[in-house]
Amino acid sequence: MKNNFTGRILEQAVENVLLQKNVSIRRSVPYINIYGSKGRTEFVIDTKTKSIRIECKWQQSSGSVDEKFCYLYHNCLIMPEKTIIIVIDGDGARKSAVEWLKNIANNTTSKELYVFNLCEFIKWVNKNLEEKGAVT
Repeated sequence: MKNNFTGRILEQAVENVLLQKNVSIRRSVPYINIYGSKGRTEFVIDTKTKSIRIECKWQQSSGSVDEKFCYLYHNCLIMPEKTIIIVIDGDGARKSAVEWLKNIANNTTSKELYVFNLCEFIKWVNKNLEEKGAVT
């Protein structure tokens, strides 16, 4: 129960940042995962030029979230949006797992994949989203 609560706090923080930029936000957006089953992503934002999918992952203490990064990465490759942001926070994920995900995202050429903590996400939004939802 605690993980759901803290995960929702991260989602609310991400949503509040996006609301400040006046972008169109879709919540709990479905997709078909690598197993052919239904999955859901926390947000898809629609800017004037593109749609951006946003996945939020909270891990406050050591656990299994970072073990799912391979699955998450492969799902990102088949999601319909060309730009996907993964926000990971809580400081519980193994640093080596987060670094692996950042490295593989940076080296992916078929999509724009970003892996941020909440602070990095806020900086990206401030730099890349104008007030009316256009990507700069």
